[in-house]
Amino acid sequence: MPCGKGDAAWSEEFPFIPCITDFGLAKVIEETWLYSGSSVVIGTPRYMAWEQALGKSDLIGPSTDVYALGVLLYELVTRQLPYQAFTALSMLEMLFDERPILPRQHNASVPRDVETICLKCLERNPAQRYATTQELADELQRTLEGKAIRARRVRWWENLARWCQRPERMRDAGLYAIILNAIIILWVLMGFGQSPSNPELVSALPSAIVILFVTHLPMIGIGYFTMRRVRWAVWAGLVIAIPLFVMVFINFLGFGNLFEVFWKDTLVRTNMFFLISLLFCIQLLAYMTAAWADLTTVRASRTT
Repeated sequence: MPCGKGDAAWSEEFPFIPCITDFGLAKVIEETWLYSGSSVVIGTPRYMAWEQALGKSDLIGPSTDVYALGVLLYELVTRQLPYQAFTALSMLEMLFDERPILPRQHNASVPRDVETICLKCLERNPAQRYATTQELADELQRTLEGKAIRARRVRWWENLARWCQRPERMRDAGLYAIILNAIIILWVLMGFGQSPSNPELVSALPSAIVILFVTHLPMIGIGYFTMRRVRWAVWAGLVIAIPLFVMVFINFLGFGNLFEVFWKDTLVRTNMFFLISLLFCIQLLAYMTAAWADLTTVRASRTT
């Protein structure tokens, strides 16, 4: 149907008919010939799916168009782009590393079914999107008719798993490790510095220095490289985070006397080790999540 010429039903609802006219990047799916270089990238970054951004011609197909239509749908219901960036490069980095904000967070009036359809179009994996634009059109028609859509809403635990698998979890783990271990080192040194004449503190100083230089100080360096997504740092941080948490937790349970020179009172010592155990538990969980994100990133790179 030509743009601007519609039947009465269309004319009553809209003063115009929305059309997509730029088919300059159309691809013949049946064509067996491909570019001699598989990494040729063409397209508009804000509407490009990841396979198009990587120049994977063999993966580009109808689901790639579904992704672009999903971006248009996202804009229509939120007046925002799924990924906000000032440059094409930063846009592509967000495409690989992040997931779009839920449309209902931009506009609470967006129906949940529409949000589900929109997010299905924007799935990173082409196999998880609608296979064709006709399937997408049929799904939107069901919402207009008040019928149940076929797309399944993503459950909260699936969203949590996806959040854990994002590459930025490595950055978060590294930053947390730097801050936590720097605070621990500063706190211990200040504790010893305030009571240099205490013989118990003097006798405990060598053991404390060993702990600081063997565990906490290396964790600061490891945290820095973890933020830069260096693989060995992610796994080294996880290996060190495990005994750190176990050591502190044992003292919280009362089976150790770590830093007993600081806290003579049993109740005070227990409360402090509960807090420290919680902090190191968070560090352990952060590195477990970072390791999961690292494995996910590696698997994704192998498939591409």
